[in-house]
Amino acid sequence: MKILISDDDTQKFEILKDIVINLFPKAEVIRTVCAKDTIIELCNNNDFDFVIQDMFLPINKNERVDIKGGLYTLNQMKFRNINTKVCICSSDYISYSFMEVANFKHIPFINFASSFLYDDLVEFFGLEN
Repeated sequence: MKILISDDDTQKFEILKDIVINLFPKAEVIRTVCAKDTIIELCNNNDFDFVIQDMFLPINKNERVDIKGGLYTLNQMKFRNINTKVCICSSDYISYSFMEVANFKHIPFINFASSFLYDDLVEFFGLEN
């Protein structure tokens, strides 16, 4: 199993990675820290099983964090017909409202700050609790 976590926050990435490894001990976890690197990784290695995507993410490395990063990734995945199962994992519900406005409300939204983070990821991966 190969999972891409797109998040510029190292602490958040480590928490998500720990959960993934707990659920899939043999999983290969790859990290990207900006939207364009996420798309490059998906285009170059189209064998990812899942993508966990932050919404507030810089578009390019060394740029400021912006809501446009997450939307850029979702739009590029749609435009390039990348069908890897993706969820948005963000710490606030404002991200979901941006997803709705951009017509991505069908993509699972997981609140990173929720006490149900683990259970929500289990559901996203299609595992039974």
